[in-house]
Amino acid sequence: MKPTVLFGAGLLLLSGLLAVASPAGEQAHERIVKEMLETMEQITKVLTGITNQDSAAAAAPNLKKAAEKMLQLRMEAAELKQPDKAEKDRLAKEYAPKMELAVKEMRKQTIRVKGIPGGDEAVMELAVLNEKKDAKDKKKSDQ
Repeated sequence: MKPTVLFGAGLLLLSGLLAVASPAGEQAHERIVKEMLETMEQITKVLTGITNQDSAAAAAPNLKKAAEKMLQLRMEAAELKQPDKAEKDRLAKEYAPKMELAVKEMRKQTIRVKGIPGGDEAVMELAVLNEKKDAKDKKKSDQ
């Protein structure tokens, strides 16, 4: 997975989340944003622990689990309706800088890990985030 794709995916997640929620779902929406941020930070922590081929192999299941959690959160967010402009602006103001920082750190660690033997394979566990979205986009365009 290219680092720019990972960075773009993170920002896309945030923008997509900020576009979905309703006044009744505002608390749920904020919870989802917080959980996505925490999951991205967890991914970064796992990547930070990769220093050699053995640690890369050991980290792969944790990366896969985090990617699956991110997909689950993405599906939850897709079920919510859009918030009003004030709520959307509030969420963007509060979470966009944090999300950007989390994506930047995750990207930095992804690049570093790809240079470690076995690191590329570990990072591939995160590719499911793009594959599922790509498949969903393709399905929509086919309709």
